[in-house]
Amino acid sequence: MKKSMILAILLTVFLTSTSFGAQLGLVVNGDFEQGSTGWWSGGLFTLIATTSLSHSGSKAALFGSDGADGFIVQSAPIITVVGQEYDFSFWLQNDGGTPNDFSAYFGTNKVLGLVNAAAFGYTFYDYHVIADSTSTTLKFTGMNSPAFFRLDDVSVMAINGVHTPEPGTMVLLGGGLVGLAAYGRRRLKK
Repeated sequence: MKKSMILAILLTVFLTSTSFGAQLGLVVNGDFEQGSTGWWSGGLFTLIATTSLSHSGSKAALFGSDGADGFIVQSAPIITVVGQEYDFSFWLQNDGGTPNDFSAYFGTNKVLGLVNAAAFGYTFYDYHVIADSTSTTLKFTGMNSPAFFRLDDVSVMAINGVHTPEPGTMVLLGGGLVGLAAYGRRRLKK
């Protein structure tokens, strides 16, 4: 094999591996540092705000709705592979006081349900979930009349390194493979 062929193969492998590997998480703005970008919310006192009590950075989602659950939902569903296992994790803090409740959903799967929980500092919640759809919605609901639940650092990652490729990645991969085929064909004619 000539150096140019080896270079073309290595370049294609590098570009496709960095496109897949650069996607560390499938959640848009899971640390809330870009405010409400990637999320929409509803209910009283449910907001994404600057707070000195975030897990990391300077912002977190706050659930303090009085009397009814507020919610936040990832604006665009996550593209998932049916039957693929995913790691769904987040950090949650409860300032305390009752009544309160908090729930977390991966699609239709309720992974966490707290009711009248005692106060606790930031706690890491980590779940392995199986996608049952090609698009999965993340949703968090909560109410804390006297204080707040604080949510931060939400993440979803495919387990075993299998990632759902973005459309641009597929174009890049297809273009690289077409280029390699054309190069190989040209070499065969000489």
